[in-house]
Amino acid sequence: MDTPVRILQHQLPVQELQVLLPPSIPLLIYGTTANVSIEKLFMAGVGPGLLIGIGLMGMSKYLGRKFLVNVEDKSTLKEKISSISRSLPALLLAIIIFGGIMGGASQYFLVNFWNVY
Repeated sequence: MDTPVRILQHQLPVQELQVLLPPSIPLLIYGTTANVSIEKLFMAGVGPGLLIGIGLMGMSKYLGRKFLVNVEDKSTLKEKISSISRSLPALLLAIIIFGGIMGGASQYFLVNFWNVY
C-alpha cells in the first residue's frame, strides 16, 4: 500500500471531530430535540475533541517522519498573515455562536423572537 494512502487512512477520524467540537450542528440539533442543555454539551465536547485532535497531530507527525513524506517549504510571514485574514470570518462566527450561548445573549434573542411571532 502506498505511503500517502496510509496517511490518508489515518486522517479519516478527523471527520468525527466535527461532531465533538463546538459549535457543531449535531450537538445543537440533539440539544434542542432532547431538551438537553447546549452549554453542557459544548463544554463536554471540548475536552475529548482537543485530546483526539492532539493525538491525531502527533500521529501524523510520527507517520510523516516514518514514511519520509515530502514537506513543503515553510510559509513566509506575509503568507501567514494573508491566510489568517482570510479565515477571520469563520473564526469570528465560532466565537459569536459559542459566546452567545455561554453568555446568554442567544437565549434573550430567541425569547424576544418568539414573543414577536
